[in-house]
Amino acid sequence: MKEFAISKKRWEKLLNGFVWLGKGKLDQQLVINHLNDDFETLEALFNLVNEELRERLIHLSFVKPSEYQKYAHHFIFIVNKDLVIKNACDPFISRFDIDFDSLKKQSFLNLIDEDTARLLKDPEYVEQLINSKTNQSLVLLNQTFLFNIKRLRATKTLVINLYQLHLNSKFFPHNLTDQIEKGRLKQKRRNEDIIEQVKLHLDNRPLSHKLSLKQLCTDFGINSNQLKKLFKEQYQCSVYEYHISLRMRQAYLLIETGTLPFKEIAYMVGYTQYSAFVNYFKTYYNVLPKELRRRQSATQKI
Repeated sequence: MKEFAISKKRWEKLLNGFVWLGKGKLDQQLVINHLNDDFETLEALFNLVNEELRERLIHLSFVKPSEYQKYAHHFIFIVNKDLVIKNACDPFISRFDIDFDSLKKQSFLNLIDEDTARLLKDPEYVEQLINSKTNQSLVLLNQTFLFNIKRLRATKTLVINLYQLHLNSKFFPHNLTDQIEKGRLKQKRRNEDIIEQVKLHLDNRPLSHKLSLKQLCTDFGINSNQLKKLFKEQYQCSVYEYHISLRMRQAYLLIETGTLPFKEIAYMVGYTQYSAFVNYFKTYYNVLPKELRRRQSATQKI
């Protein structure tokens, strides 16, 4: 069995690419960073499969133009040299139900995915695209497009061509959509299990230890963005907020039910600076530690 040591981001891009390929979307291309590792072979193979299917589909434009129109959409943006939008074709406006005034004078870079936008900020890269005959891919309005850039005659005006290629579902097994949905549900359950394990780990780890988000990600095989997003969705608070709540609840219990010095309690729940602990406690419970203990002592005497 072949094992790959890769980033979570690279794996998810390939996995999502296959999901979209299974739905018939052919306007995809993974970025090859020339790392010369084994996983890059799979990324290159994925791109080749997409290119081969695109070529076969584009062939329809010559042999069966009317049939081809069922699977392809072509949209045009007119931009200046700084990629500020000057115009957009009517089919794009109508298909995505967009008010043109909201597009005009916006930067095209603000509408697309961050990775492509970062590349297009480089004038040399844009010039390479203008002189290239190949199509790249980008994400716009949460949809994937193939695109190329051409210069309008001898002016500084640029034409951005966007293409969507989508195979008809008749070319795929009838139960493919069900399989994809089952895969998503399985992944969702797996994520929920991971987040539950993270919470259980936080519940049982010593509160005096400093919380490291990076270490949590390493221990549970999840990236930081996912951890933050999924934990918030599952428990309606961030990882740090939950960790602080554990510290505060334990401190409250120790102050209310015991006689330990406040500084010792602060150290036990992870605060080396007593003043910081007092400020957190006052913010969290709207009462100072000494006031809470005094109140509890008065109650016990009664």
